[in-house]
Amino acid sequence: MSQGKTSLTYKAHDARGRLLYVGRTNSLSTRLHGHYRDNSAWLQHCASIEATLPMPHEEAVDLERHLIATLCPPFNVQGNYLPSATRDEYWDEDEITDKGMAALRAPLDVLDEARRLA
Repeated sequence: MSQGKTSLTYKAHDARGRLLYVGRTNSLSTRLHGHYRDNSAWLQHCASIEATLPMPHEEAVDLERHLIATLCPPFNVQGNYLPSATRDEYWDEDEITDKGMAALRAPLDVLDEARRLA
């Protein structure tokens, strides 16, 4: 029996721990490199990345949608979940703890490597 596609969900935070962005990928380093290449606006504020363990792709999609809908990250526009306040005015102070978000702090060298490759 072959294993299905897996993905992970990640959250980007600023130095004060405020949520900036939620995303989903099957390769965190590749996706971060893409954000740097595309000059994603949240990167200038990013101090840490929090990621789930890999899970079935469908579960990661559901988790990403749930996190965006409930936490309203200021730099997410997927699904039109951007809050009515502007990105500069809005910061989510809450942390999510459900749906298996037993997170791993990605080493800052993953961010540094993505910056170097950009």
